[in-house]
This record gives sequence, C-alpha cells and structure tokens, in this order.
Amino acid sequence: MRLRSKNVLLTGASSFTGFWFARALVAAGHRVIPPLRGRVDGYEGVRGERARRLAGLVTVIEGCPFGSEAFLSLVRGDAWDLFAHHGAATANYRSADFDVVGALAENTSGLPALLRSFQEAGGRGVLLTGSVFEQDEGVGNAPMAAFSPYGLSKGLTAQYFATGAARSMCRSGNSSFRIRSARLRSHDSAII
Repeated sequence: MRLRSKNVLLTGASSFTGFWFARALVAAGHRVIPPLRGRVDGYEGVRGERARRLAGLVTVIEGCPFGSEAFLSLVRGDAWDLFAHHGAATANYRSADFDVVGALAENTSGLPALLRSFQEAGGRGVLLTGSVFEQDEGVGNAPMAAFSPYGLSKGLTAQYFATGAARSMCRSGNSSFRIRSARLRSHDSAII
C-alpha cells in the first residue's frame, strides 16, 4: 500500500544529510520544497555542488532563511502536510567556542509566528531532526550530556520547538498537531 503524496517543506536541504532526505522523499513520490538561505550560485565547494544537484531535483526557494518574512510567506502560501526542520546554525560547529545562544536564536527565529501560520495554512505536523551529539541521546546511562556546544544547541532547539508546539496546540485547540523528533545515528545514512 502506497501513502498519498505529501507536500513537504524541508529546511537544511543543502547539507549532506538534508540532501539525502530530499532525494529519499522525492523518490517516495513526495513534493519537496527546500528554502535556501542564499542563492544556489552563492554556495561554494561541496555544499555548492549539493545545492546545484538539489536545484535539479526539486523547486528550490532561494533567499529564504528560516524565520524571515520570506520564509513565513512561503509557509502561508501553500498547503503543507509536513514541515521537516533539518536546518541549523552550523558556523564553526566543531569549535568549543561555538555560539550556543546565537545558534538557538537562529534555529528558532520567529517560531511562534511560524507554527501559527503553518497550522492556519492546514499544516499537519513538524518533523525536527536531531543527532547523537545532543544531550540525552546516544548510548549510555543518564545523565547524558551534549557531546559539544553544537549538540547542546540542537538539543535546546528541540526543547524549544516542543514547548512552542504545546503552546500552539493549546491556543488553537488542534490536538492533532504534533512535533516529532528524529535522531540520526551513524547507521541511518545507509537506510536513506
């Protein structure tokens, strides 16, 4: 049995994993629209190659960073089944000096307005990707701390999204609206 095609708004599609998400979703028959922070021709190196390949696969929305007015207009302008938020602030992500607070602000910019607009446009669910670098993820015994400041920012982003969804559901009375988190482990890339 095949599920009906879904309209999926996917952030972070120019990243390694995000590109594979986009490919897998398209291969499964879904319509995927990835907004990009900049223009396809503005990306360089490996990310630039992925952005060009992505533009050949789906309709890319350029100059549409998460939380911007352009992003909110995109959300309001279509009937989305799923908002898959894979995008995250990653500048200097390997550094111990990674800006956790700045990343959290960027990863959740305009979230209340986004969730409200998404629901009003008929959006049915949000999928938030994560990683084993986050707090409370991976293998081991509690307490499990974040592996890095970047991991901490991803975990805090997930908590903020969950809080935002709960508040949004309470205001709207829409108890069917949910946010799901998906954690990527090293073996998952082979599945996609």
